[in-house]
Amino acid sequence: MPGGVGGHVDNALGSDLGATLYWHLPVSMIEHRAIFKDHEFPLWNRCDWCGLTLIGQSLSMIGDPLDWIAIVMAGASWAWDLKFVVAQLLFAFSIGWLVRRTSGSLAAAVLLTLSAPFMGFFAYRYNHAAFFSLCYSPWILVAWLEGTLATELRRAAAWALFLIFANWWELNSGTAKEMSALLVFLNLAGGLVLLLAAQPVQWRVRRLAIFAWANVIFLLLSAPLWMTFLDALGSAHTSYGDAHAYQITPGLAIGLFDDIFYRQFMSLELLFNPSTNFFVLIGAMWALARARSLATERLLWAMTLPAIAAAVLAFGVIPPDVVTTIPFLKGIYHLDNTFSCVLFILLFVIAGFGLRECLARMREPGWVGDWLIMLTFVGVLVAAYFGLADAAHRVGKTFLMVGETIPKSPFFKGYASALLVALVLLPLAWRLAWLRRPAATAWAVVAICAFVTLHFRHGMYLETKFDYYTRNPKTRTDLRHLTSPGIEAVRTASAEPGRVVGLGGVMMPGFNAALGFETISGPDALMNPAMLQLVDTLGFHREADWRIVIPPQKFPALHRALDMLNVRYLLDEPGKTGEAWPGTKVLSDSDLTVFESETAWPRAFFTDALGAYKSGAELRHLVEEGDGRPFAVMPADLRGRVPLPPRDFAHRVVQAATHYHLTNNTTSFEIDAATPGMAVLMEANMQDDILATVDDEPVQSLPIDHAFRGVLIEKPGHHVVKFEYWPLVFDRALSLALIGLVALLLSFWAWWRAGRATPGTSPVETAPQEAAAIS
Repeated sequence: MPGGVGGHVDNALGSDLGATLYWHLPVSMIEHRAIFKDHEFPLWNRCDWCGLTLIGQSLSMIGDPLDWIAIVMAGASWAWDLKFVVAQLLFAFSIGWLVRRTSGSLAAAVLLTLSAPFMGFFAYRYNHAAFFSLCYSPWILVAWLEGTLATELRRAAAWALFLIFANWWELNSGTAKEMSALLVFLNLAGGLVLLLAAQPVQWRVRRLAIFAWANVIFLLLSAPLWMTFLDALGSAHTSYGDAHAYQITPGLAIGLFDDIFYRQFMSLELLFNPSTNFFVLIGAMWALARARSLATERLLWAMTLPAIAAAVLAFGVIPPDVVTTIPFLKGIYHLDNTFSCVLFILLFVIAGFGLRECLARMREPGWVGDWLIMLTFVGVLVAAYFGLADAAHRVGKTFLMVGETIPKSPFFKGYASALLVALVLLPLAWRLAWLRRPAATAWAVVAICAFVTLHFRHGMYLETKFDYYTRNPKTRTDLRHLTSPGIEAVRTASAEPGRVVGLGGVMMPGFNAALGFETISGPDALMNPAMLQLVDTLGFHREADWRIVIPPQKFPALHRALDMLNVRYLLDEPGKTGEAWPGTKVLSDSDLTVFESETAWPRAFFTDALGAYKSGAELRHLVEEGDGRPFAVMPADLRGRVPLPPRDFAHRVVQAATHYHLTNNTTSFEIDAATPGMAVLMEANMQDDILATVDDEPVQSLPIDHAFRGVLIEKPGHHVVKFEYWPLVFDRALSLALIGLVALLLSFWAWWRAGRATPGTSPVETAPQEAAAIS
């Protein structure tokens, strides 16, 4: 990092750290600047791809209450730490709540609350927004469950209100795939809880109507988020354009309970799928062992049916060729980890029933039989895992063969053995201590040690003898105030807007926003097709679909194209490039070598000539073989619609803009026009979403130079031009949100005034009676 002092770092073992470091962290800084400096709602991201929708990505977490800690503190490391920790604690608490209210066992709830923060998922999503999508999601199920258990209609309505909040919270959790799957499946599970309740039809219909109406209100209130996303998605390019379905081989199902089993089939034992832990495995298998007795548990069925559906999708029971024909599913790609997240929540609740049965039958002779059956089911999973000689799991576009392709590591052999021994001993030692048999204290110690063994690898440590298999946070840099001689050289020289590009591997696109720099690519999920077409036409190379990489030796060939994109500053590793290239000068040669392109186009300019081009090759020729001065051109079929008299393009007048004023969502500048012409802004155009004014009078924003913006200047003189990003659907979305707010207030006012007694129940029913009625 610029100005960084170095230090030890943790090996993330393949966990995707980039999504947060290149996008979510910088976005929290963008949002801070927009809200507290510009006093605007952050709709636009000017830092990536010469400008791109921010709200339309539907990933910014702007509606997440916990994210406001990071937003207010401008992305401070401690603020993100606090958000991660609080989210994980809320997750553990929600799991305990669900287990207590479904199984009725306080002991099972406490144990699973302790277990919940220690699962393989948190290593797989070490530093990723899916962390929050999983942690927030159980509250959806809590709302449905409590609304079903409530005897008073207005109390059920209060939980329907909480459901709106829980859905909103999940929608703003920062992912698309995991959020969507969890939102749909947990609402489905909640609906089954209500439909399967042992109550009269009228009772269930009234409550279902309340919760269905709550979901309608949620859709209305959240319209500004999902409508702008769907609108942007309809015209955007994404890296998920082709249909794919990555799933887990069913024989690897034991990996769902500890990722060490998945990792044996990856080179270097890298992470490639998340897991829970073996304590959840004990509970789930015990519930399966007691399936006959639990068959009448309606709440268990409400959890099991969606869990089966999620397992079918995650573990390839439905073949990929079929999945890729199903709308929505075909665009997820990673059905494996997406629907594993759904399974985790439901498995915790299912495990609660199993643990309840284990605890309740401790003194019964049949307990030993249950224990043996549980071990048999675990044995089947283990046998399937080790006996699968030709299973495959697809990662990216590669099939990794299971069996002898990658030998099992020594750590795996020792750790897996310890897991299995602890799994066998924990229930037995627990029972012997419970029954106060001889050496009960020693058995209690064994049980505690076994419980720790099932969880310890999923904790966080400063240092261990097996760091490669645990999470070990190390030294870090405060990413808010990064500075160095090279960075300061750019900031000092920036008298007018200009973009910054790193050569080679310098300055990852997306992270530039943390420095307050604008660049020409970024890791945004929804990208502007016109910008992609332009950079491809101009000869840039894109890695992984989204990242423009410019090796230093390729700079001279791309210099004219970079000038067109308003790239004024170039960053390189110190001492690698040597002297400046023609048309550039060295600003700094310290921690970074900083070049300034003296021929870069201004961010905005006036020109009296508007040309036309018929193909990408013709546009590239104008850039590379022209006179190097800025120009304004349109596709030939559009040029004829602009009432600007043709002028001599070769002798065109070009006048740079002055007096720029940039906010998060707007750019304004001043021009002096001697004749009618075009005012051009080299920021990405978004069809129908850009509001333009000339001297405060609305005008049409025109597509110029394939991907940028321009307005017609009809009269000579001094003019103030302003462009603002405001999605076309946003007014309608805000209207729907207002309707939703009014509906929310009126509905809950009406429900609160409703009678206290629910049809079909007595006003004097007690809490134990209501729980019995459901189960």
